[in-house]
Amino acid sequence: MTLVLDEPANFLERPAQEAERYPSTWWARWEYEFGAMASVITLLTSVTSLAGLLITNFISWRKERREAASTRLELEKKKLELEMLRHDLSRKQSEKLRDGSEPPLD
Repeated sequence: MTLVLDEPANFLERPAQEAERYPSTWWARWEYEFGAMASVITLLTSVTSLAGLLITNFISWRKERREAASTRLELEKKKLELEMLRHDLSRKQSEKLRDGSEPPLD
């Protein structure tokens, strides 16, 4: 009976690439796994920060739009109020002219 090995005679020596992919010591293995975990955590943190930035910008954009609409509404109210006051003033002046009590204001 003959023993056939598929691997070369130096099967105990791993190639350098395989050693880098599969670290041999517990410290190197932990460092390798921690590095991958740190990359995932960094990616999640970046995505979360981007989402927070977009949501914050969207909310502030909506708030500015509401404030602009509110300001336009207040301006229209003041214009109407000013027009009503002008109308009241002209009515009072015309009543005084009819009565002849005071001369008109210029």
